[in-house]
Amino acid sequence: MYSPWVRHIYIVTNGQIPMWLNTESDYINIITHSEIYPDQTDLPTFSSLSIETHLHRIKNLSQKYLYLNDDISFISAVCLSDFYSQDNGFKVYLQTGIFGGHPSPQSIFRQKCPSKCYPVENECRPACNRLACLYDGGNCDGIDNSEFEETRDPIHDTMFYKSIDYTNILMNSKLPHQNRYYVD
Repeated sequence: MYSPWVRHIYIVTNGQIPMWLNTESDYINIITHSEIYPDQTDLPTFSSLSIETHLHRIKNLSQKYLYLNDDISFISAVCLSDFYSQDNGFKVYLQTGIFGGHPSPQSIFRQKCPSKCYPVENECRPACNRLACLYDGGNCDGIDNSEFEETRDPIHDTMFYKSIDYTNILMNSKLPHQNRYYVD
């Protein structure tokens, strides 16, 4: 309705199918977690971060795709050009009316991870449990350590803003700069 240029919709779920969904549609596919997780012992999971890391395994998924979580929807028309430019690549919006500006302070990109903080599987080292080290490569998931984090106002110390900071750092390290440009 608001994005008629979308060619196909994949709904990733643990097997739940909404009653109202037309499962006969050629444009919509239900993808269960078991179809995209190679290690079935990781299931069940309802962790968005875990599920997001497996989306690339969806059969026939386009090389360029939009991902929306279940609490996001389009409420007005959007264009492909809102998200991607053939000449410049992915668009990354750093300022939005919702946040009144960039939700992460620019200082997060200047933070440095100590050189001794190379990932060690299944070990959370306190000195590496900081944003700049991506929380010890994910080994410190759920272990709070504010000692190394910059102090901001109480609103920005919520997990919501910490997760945005994490996403921004991760995107900055993983999404090649030549494939994105910024829109102010």
